[in-house]
Amino acid sequence: MGCLSETTTREREVVMASSEDPVTIDQETLSVPVRAALGRDRAKIIDWHRDTLAGSGDPRTGGVYRVAGRADDQGETLAWSLVLKVLHPAGGDTDPAGANYWKREVLAYQSGVLTALVASSSSARLPTRHAA
Repeated sequence: MGCLSETTTREREVVMASSEDPVTIDQETLSVPVRAALGRDRAKIIDWHRDTLAGSGDPRTGGVYRVAGRADDQGETLAWSLVLKVLHPAGGDTDPAGANYWKREVLAYQSGVLTALVASSSSARLPTRHAA
């Protein structure tokens, strides 16, 4: 992918509570978080690729990936980048009090508890959860 002169890049972490392999993620499913990250409701994905950021050494996760590409919004080409974390319910505790409760991270983000921490940081942003 070459340099795009009229490109805006916005990165947002996307936590997906799914065991779906990110290699098989389809354009329709990817469109929802891409449009949210770009803040453009009519953006259409042109192309995308994924890079592995972390493996699946933790039984609760199927890996962490950077999914990036280009989208078109009314003739404007926009670059986008998302972080995809694949969670596996079967890999962790089913007891919410368990040390390896698989859903703890998602619940922490949904609770709003982390909002104050993010507000005090100039670079951190809370992820958006998209269930596949």
